[in-house]
Amino acid sequence: MWTPLRDKVKYDFASEIGAHTSALLNYYPPGGFVGWHTNWNAHCYQLLFTWSKDGDGYFRYWDNEKKEIVHIPDVPGWQCRHYYFGRRDEPDHHCWHSAYAGSDRVTLAYKYVNTSLDHPDNDLAIQMRDEFIEEVQTES
Repeated sequence: MWTPLRDKVKYDFASEIGAHTSALLNYYPPGGFVGWHTNWNAHCYQLLFTWSKDGDGYFRYWDNEKKEIVHIPDVPGWQCRHYYFGRRDEPDHHCWHSAYAGSDRVTLAYKYVNTSLDHPDNDLAIQMRDEFIEEVQTES
């Protein structure tokens, strides 16, 4: 029953936004979470789209420069962000992160494959994020 939607999200939408592949299509039930991890094995710039039913979840990451945990609360509806997830041999660019869902939450992630933080595809990921941010976010 869900195959056509999954295929549209994983393949068609990735192509429409110029991404190489879909990295994640995940539903979090109320109380669901993903623990701290880095994605070093899926290194690249990624666009992340998150939908939250009530906005009572969050995304957290470790800010290497500030040496602190950054807490980004969800909002009801859609929001968009981007991160560079460093390779295994780029520990200074590992993006330690976790997420929690207080209510229904969906996350979609799209990879812009590259070989380093300075790769030209990173500019494409940032440009796409900036173009989508007004269209994707919804008001509560």
